[in-house]
Amino acid sequence: MGRFNIYFIRRKNICVPAVVNLGEADGDGCSYEGTYEDNSCNEVGISYWTPLEYDYSETINIVNSYNLEVTVEEDGEWLVWTFDFPTETWEGNGQLPLGLIIATDGLGKGPAFQIHNNDGSDATYPWGTWLMSPFDTELVSDCEWLGWHSGCVNTPVTDLDWVEATGAYYGQNTNGILTIKIKKEVLGDSFHWAAYPQTGGGWYSPYKNQQMPTPEAFNWATPTVAEDNYHEATIMEALTNSVTVSPSETVDFLIVTEFPKMMIPGTYTITTTVVPAE
Repeated sequence: MGRFNIYFIRRKNICVPAVVNLGEADGDGCSYEGTYEDNSCNEVGISYWTPLEYDYSETINIVNSYNLEVTVEEDGEWLVWTFDFPTETWEGNGQLPLGLIIATDGLGKGPAFQIHNNDGSDATYPWGTWLMSPFDTELVSDCEWLGWHSGCVNTPVTDLDWVEATGAYYGQNTNGILTIKIKKEVLGDSFHWAAYPQTGGGWYSPYKNQQMPTPEAFNWATPTVAEDNYHEATIMEALTNSVTVSPSETVDFLIVTEFPKMMIPGTYTITTTVVPAE
């Protein structure tokens, strides 16, 4: 799937609603410039989407009266997960391991990747380094377990432009807040997610060594997406019919371009035209 940008249709100084067509398109809207005789534009898929709002909040009891606050909020082109541990009153210099698991292929499929702060599994990086690890049952690695590779196949999030993560792994003298930001374009129109926050060793009882998966049914040993072990989120809706734009209204939409894997290299120009509905 290609990158998408937000465009808009605006009606100004018009007293009646306007109805426009902005449905699915194909390679007819694409022109190719290059030296190849074969024109790959007919293999390009173009679709139009409207962004949908998504947010989530949950209070998870850690132990006794101590709660973890989990929220998901929009921030422009990003979705932001926040995990707020109440460490201000805790004693010790304990660990705050966290894994955020993202699945983009729907029910019955495995996840795509996880973002995690290294809990020592990968000796290549210091403890607490924010990493991205792919999930792939066909990938061969020295640490593969049921498709997970977080022990040896990782990329620092600082090397990626579509994810950001902040927050200290060791919680002493910190606010206990961990955040992970992922660009919406990576997530597609809908996706599933789960998280596995923990309080590790180093804290005093009773709040050390607690596991708080969300959803509660998530389990590393059964990573396939089912109805109860992942949260489902829809952040885009396809525009396949006419769009009505009221006077002075602005309608945002997204253009998503899908390219074939073996597309001919070259310069492609894709043109989108908004036309009145007949």
